[in-house]
Amino acid sequence: MPTNKHNGMSLIDKDIRPFANSTTAIQLQNATGGAVILNVDSSNLRIGIRNTAPAYTLDITGETTQTTAANIASDNANGSNLQLTHTGQSKPNIYIRNRAEKLQILDSDYGVTLLTINNSDGKIGGYGVTAPSNDYSLLGTAAKSIGMERNTDADTAGQNLTISSSSATVGATNRAGGDLILQAGLGTGNASSHAIKMAISPATTAGTGDQTIQTRFYLASTANTRLVIGNVAANAADRLDGLNLMGNYALQNIYMARHTTSNTAGFGLTIQSGGSTSGATDKAGGTLTLKGGLSTGTGASGITFQTCTPAGSTGTADNTFATRFQILDAKIGFFGVTAVARQVVPTGSTTDQVITALQNLGLFSQT
Repeated sequence: MPTNKHNGMSLIDKDIRPFANSTTAIQLQNATGGAVILNVDSSNLRIGIRNTAPAYTLDITGETTQTTAANIASDNANGSNLQLTHTGQSKPNIYIRNRAEKLQILDSDYGVTLLTINNSDGKIGGYGVTAPSNDYSLLGTAAKSIGMERNTDADTAGQNLTISSSSATVGATNRAGGDLILQAGLGTGNASSHAIKMAISPATTAGTGDQTIQTRFYLASTANTRLVIGNVAANAADRLDGLNLMGNYALQNIYMARHTTSNTAGFGLTIQSGGSTSGATDKAGGTLTLKGGLSTGTGASGITFQTCTPAGSTGTADNTFATRFQILDAKIGFFGVTAVARQVVPTGSTTDQVITALQNLGLFSQT
């Protein structure tokens, strides 16, 4: 076997070998020898490009004046620019290509796109999406989820996830922050089943068992829009368009919180039915209807109005609520603390009888 030796290297047939292994065994330098273009580390089986101490199998150091360290091009418009293969595999595990103004990562069968990034607008497509129309698009042929994994630290609560819209420019004058929009998918025709749902896991008994995820907020796209708050899985048929509070809890509230500014009175809360069209001729406003709960058999329902009883002297202690007006079954009562059954206006009473009852209570006078 012919051997040629020159400057510490031997050329054996088609092989180039250093006389001894080292981290700089073979180097390709510029004409003056002042810069290393290619360095072969035969001790660790590594190659460095513009790098005399490669830390990886191929270690490239880019030019200080350029942002691109390496460029890989392919003449095949449909072929992959880069293939990554695990040792011992018969075909690449993953393909990376830049084609038609898109950076794509494909699976090992070269059939499914795992990730697409548009070069022009930066839009990203997930698994199977080759032409993303959103800033981040998921394939629409099956349900998807975006979520944090469970905390793996021992005996530790889960961590928060914050989704935030854009804030105004720092120092901008009277500029609003961006809206945060949750949008259900687009339907067709007369379909009205799509909704926006929010779910939580309500507390159960103490222990280590997992709670159950339950939908507690349900905004449905019915003809007039339906909002359900509570255990949406219960009483599925007992819902109307508008605001629904689920009835499987002992007490529900529509509540305005207390004022937090020091030494300040509370603000009002107005409930109002709909007004007629602006400029309409002789059109009535909508009726405001207050209903007690639906009863069965001999059971009754009622409506109660309460106000706070003022204290006898100035102070800061909370006052107590007391019933001032109550409707129970067909009975109406105006009172301070007296039971409603003691002031009765029977069903079918005339106007004069109602006025007399009110006068007896000191609530009405006639001159």
